[in-house]
Amino acid sequence: MPLPLPLQPMLVSEAWQCTDAGHEGAPKLESFFVGQVVGSFSRLRPAAEITRQITGDCEVRLAELAAPLPAGAPAAP
Repeated sequence: MPLPLPLQPMLVSEAWQCTDAGHEGAPKLESFFVGQVVGSFSRLRPAAEITRQITGDCEVRLAELAAPLPAGAPAAP
């Protein structure tokens, strides 16, 4: 189980500094935090497909937020 923030970066910061210094083997050692959401990934998808989905989801949500409030709904403070 990964350490919670900020402990994980504190633990590996010295190693990251070494890889960032340009050692020829550095690309093999590079890592990125992905979080627990990675467990929900079920397949590889092209970045364009993911971007289209995120954009479409945002458009739907923005339209919902822009819709008029029902009659009698309380106004925002």
